[in-house]
Amino acid sequence: MVPEYDLVVIGSDPAGQKCAIAAANARKSVAVIDRTVPPAWSDFPIGGKGGACRY
Repeated sequence: MVPEYDLVVIGSDPAGQKCAIAAANARKSVAVIDRTVPPAWSDFPIGGKGGACRY
């Protein structure tokens, strides 16, 4: 079964987030697709995996 959405937002920049939140508040089913590039290990002074909170 393929999931169905009322809206698919491509990109979770501030405009994409605002659009997704507005649609969700209007009781629409929303999917947000964003591309992230994992940072290089050398970008972390203490090592380990990392990411950015996008909320």
